[in-house]
Amino acid sequence: MQISKRHLATCAAIALGWAISSNSVAASEPPAELVEAAKAEGMLVFYSANPVAGTEHLAEVFEEKYGITVQPLALPAGTLLQRFASELEADSFNADIILGATFDQVVTDDFVPKGWMVPIQEAGIPALEDGSYPQEFLNKSTATVAYNPWTMAYNSDLVQGDDVPTSFEALADPKYKDRVCIPNPEVALAYIEVWDRMRAEYGEEMLSGVAANNPKVFESAAAAASALAAGECVVAGPVSGPAIAALPGRAPVVAFMPPVTTGTQMELGFINPEKIAHPNAAKLFAHYVLTPEGNEQQATVGDNIWVLDPSKTIEEITVLQAAPDAGDRQDKILQLLGRK
Repeated sequence: MQISKRHLATCAAIALGWAISSNSVAASEPPAELVEAAKAEGMLVFYSANPVAGTEHLAEVFEEKYGITVQPLALPAGTLLQRFASELEADSFNADIILGATFDQVVTDDFVPKGWMVPIQEAGIPALEDGSYPQEFLNKSTATVAYNPWTMAYNSDLVQGDDVPTSFEALADPKYKDRVCIPNPEVALAYIEVWDRMRAEYGEEMLSGVAANNPKVFESAAAAASALAAGECVVAGPVSGPAIAALPGRAPVVAFMPPVTTGTQMELGFINPEKIAHPNAAKLFAHYVLTPEGNEQQATVGDNIWVLDPSKTIEEITVLQAAPDAGDRQDKILQLLGRK
């Protein structure tokens, strides 16, 4: 079995008590009484915006560690949020815990005031109460546990040599007219955030150029990546590591990290423990994901950047944060992209 350099670095950092890295945190064990109470409940229903493979992997390692059965549900971010909100509106609290994508604002402005969720800092999670989790990754109501960097990709059967793209600017290049795939920017705030970063770096004319290229629009990054692999277009973006990882092994797709990008914030949200069936299992699961062991596991599939990675500084990770007011420019960005 080949052991990755990242895994070796992680093991070394753990052996040194996480003292060397500027992004170091202390691994902490949960209280025995919490583990016992969670095991007595015996089950956890886990909603996740990570792709199926990554969601199932995290469910499996948690289940193996604690002997608690996990029922995972993985859906694209926008679809997951719509389903979750509909269930809450119907007073149907099916999920015990949720890993969403860039949804802190809706949690803070809507779900917490209605009593559906609680700010994660107030949930009594041991990994947060001991102060070891970096403040940079705590939001108003959720905790950012990973970044899923927005990448770009091209079909290597259809694009070679000087035509190979090097940045998101290629999406506006006239030579790709009618041959561009993009996910629908109206579906999720995370798409608005990355287009806002492009607007800030390359100017509004870049987004207008994308619209002029008459892109094919899909409801998710995964669907855009699949269309690229099928030859429906020659370049696609923004896409993501998990979307590319889900493609068949021989798909003629090459993905790369553009020099200017953001990352979808994968955020752990805590549902009101008085309304769910397995509150102790939810708390134990949250603790696991907010400690180095579980934090790495939830980002293993699809090359997410996990925020407790000791091989990276906090500054190297937070560069993927979007402008905090990007949502204020949503209408403008959609207009520039020809979506309004």
